[in-house]
Amino acid sequence: MSFGRKGVSQGGGSARPARRQIHAPANAANAQDAEITAKREAFIASERARRASEGFGEYSASEEVRPARKSAFASASAVSSATEKRKPKPKQKRKKPMWGGPIEERTIPRAYVFWWFGAIASAHRFYCGDSKGAWNQLTVLFVSILAAFVYPPVAQIGLFIWFGWLVLDLFLIPGLMRRMRDEHEGEDPTEVFA
Repeated sequence: MSFGRKGVSQGGGSARPARRQIHAPANAANAQDAEITAKREAFIASERARRASEGFGEYSASEEVRPARKSAFASASAVSSATEKRKPKPKQKRKKPMWGGPIEERTIPRAYVFWWFGAIASAHRFYCGDSKGAWNQLTVLFVSILAAFVYPPVAQIGLFIWFGWLVLDLFLIPGLMRRMRDEHEGEDPTEVFA
């Protein structure tokens, strides 16, 4: 019994390979690589054309999962000129409201409920899609509270402005809801997950 390498007899000798490995000629491997490279380049070109036709803009290098290997057929100048032509697509402004569910299901009475119970947190403005106005209201409130420790008359003025703004929101809520619906009119709510 031998505890040595497989294929080596006990008396020494050289190892015999268990199977013989057959290597393909180098020319066949290069031809196969060239064929795969050509198919890959054709696929990438068709995907870029499809994205451009769907309105996604030009191809961005940041979307590439891994860098492509340079093949023997591609020159460095062709790669650099193709990279120069690509431009990153501009960032789109966020138009979706922060929270509150689908726009079609939002109602004015529910906005008034948010005003009644969540006015201190500007919940009604977030619900109506006016997050910028909501953050402005919260800023006025917190600056007024902080000013109370430094100079109370300024805090009183700030709180008076904040409270007046909340009372004014009673009349502004229908307009905020109308503006939110107009901004999102014709949008497909299922595109959020696309």
